[in-house]
Amino acid sequence: MGRSRSREKDRDRRRDKEKDGKEKDKEKKRSRSRDRRRDEKKKSRSREKEKEKKEKEPAAKSKVGDAEKAKLAANALKEIFTGIAKPDAQKGGNFFIPQDWHLRYKDALGPYKKFVQSCEELALHEIGNGSFKVTKKGDACPETSPAKQEQWKKQLDSAWQTYCKVTPTHERSLKNFTSVLPTGAEKTKADAPKQAQADAPKAEEKKAEEASEGAGTGSQKRKAAEEPKEGGGKTLKKKAKKKP
Repeated sequence: MGRSRSREKDRDRRRDKEKDGKEKDKEKKRSRSRDRRRDEKKKSRSREKEKEKKEKEPAAKSKVGDAEKAKLAANALKEIFTGIAKPDAQKGGNFFIPQDWHLRYKDALGPYKKFVQSCEELALHEIGNGSFKVTKKGDACPETSPAKQEQWKKQLDSAWQTYCKVTPTHERSLKNFTSVLPTGAEKTKADAPKQAQADAPKAEEKKAEEASEGAGTGSQKRKAAEEPKEGGGKTLKKKAKKKP
């Protein structure tokens, strides 16, 4: 009887321990969930504060006086007129934009394209693909087709960018990049200039003329050497008579 009672007590103790363990596990889970909810609330509050801060910053930056705005607009116009006056400023698919527009002018004058459209002194010419040209009001749009010698450079640059995206950094090399070129591309030499090719026949004709003139002069010299000088025959005859 005593043994059976002790066994029952042991079982009761184990059950109590298991209950305590389960209760502790539940409490740990509850505390973890509380901590997660608390952390999420903190993160959401910090995100809201950052959002409010970002919304307030542009408003503070945009507070530029009318006098300062007019001064910036005059400086921007001056830069644009100087830039578009250069022959190659808007060559091919490029358009002129003052350097660091987004840092120096955007806050006060807005985006560059909208500023150009709002200026009476300027004209904006759309050329497709989101690009445009800027000219003085009434001027014709500059040439839009890119020069052929510039096209291959842009295509090569695009190919290199694509190669870098799909190739790991440690595997990139100029040798691997150029290995896909057609066979014999490395041995290709530049053609002779067209002007040199055009002048080649003329040079050959000139050489032939000089050679023929030289040949004529040589034959004349030989002929002159063979012909006896004036009085030369008589001298020989006299010398012949003196011989015994």
